[in-house]
Amino acid sequence: MSRDTRAVLSGAVLSVEGLDGAGKSTLVAELRRWASECRLSVEVLSAFKSRSLAAQLKALNARLLLSGREAVVMYAADVACRSAAAVARAERGELVLWDKHVLGMAARDLARGHPAELVHALYASVPAPDLVLQLDVPPSVAFERKCHASALTMWECGLDVLLHEPVTSIQSRFEAGSFGLDELRRHFVWFQERVAAAYEPLLREVPHVRLDASKTPEVVAERIRHEVCARLARP
Repeated sequence: MSRDTRAVLSGAVLSVEGLDGAGKSTLVAELRRWASECRLSVEVLSAFKSRSLAAQLKALNARLLLSGREAVVMYAADVACRSAAAVARAERGELVLWDKHVLGMAARDLARGHPAELVHALYASVPAPDLVLQLDVPPSVAFERKCHASALTMWECGLDVLLHEPVTSIQSRFEAGSFGLDELRRHFVWFQERVAAAYEPLLREVPHVRLDASKTPEVVAERIRHEVCARLARP
């Protein structure tokens, strides 16, 4: 791997975005491998994977003490704190990879019907990544991928938006198999289309590259390597 590539990746903050099932985790793993070949230290983060926050949300939901808006605020505060630490790592020369960052969080908040004024205010102070890698895939394809990986969740289907009942009740019904596959497909496509629409104005505000994620991971990874080097090359 060339010194130029190492220089491009050193100190960069990249965010991989897209619908659930677009292949974000697969591409983050490929980017991590690529950086390792350059002998760079890599920090991989995910907007919705904070163990401490997850435990808090679970406890509050179990006692019916958490509204959707309160959960949004808690997630935003958590990612703002972790983003500050991530920037510090980048300043030390590490590569920071986000498997979904503020764009993905904001898109899902908007898709759930939270006011745009609130969503924008929550994330306005969070540093944007150097480059957003947006993986585009039809919701129907994303659904099949999620099912194939046995990784579908009630949140990705927007059931918390469609059903007016406590999330603990929805989760129990989901885990018990109370929803048929066709019903889940319909809900998933409906919600993910809302997420895709919410992404569009957000992407116009940040440097980004759009990639056709319906292609094989190898093809997408090669395009990402090319685009990252081209977009982040220092003069």
